[in-house]
Amino acid sequence: MSESRELDQVQKELDVLHERSQDNKLKIASHEASCDVRYANIMKMLENSQKQHDEMHQEIIKLRNLATQGRSTIKTLFYIGTFTGAITAFAYTLLQIFPK
Repeated sequence: MSESRELDQVQKELDVLHERSQDNKLKIASHEASCDVRYANIMKMLENSQKQHDEMHQEIIKLRNLATQGRSTIKTLFYIGTFTGAITAFAYTLLQIFPK
């Protein structure tokens, strides 16, 4: 009789352990599902930030090119102005030396 009580007690403990194990499996599965969703959101945010980073990089390149063009334009205008001033000064000097 005591042997059957012990067996019953062991069976009850096994049932409790099995129930806990099933509950833990459910909790782990639920946790894994929420982690998958969280991981997907993190990856989506990283992809968006990478896209924004690439767009900003392209804008920086465009601005750098524009600045380089601006400097080139200013240098060109300076040289043209200098050349025009030199020709004007030369013509004025010639007109002063050789009056009409």
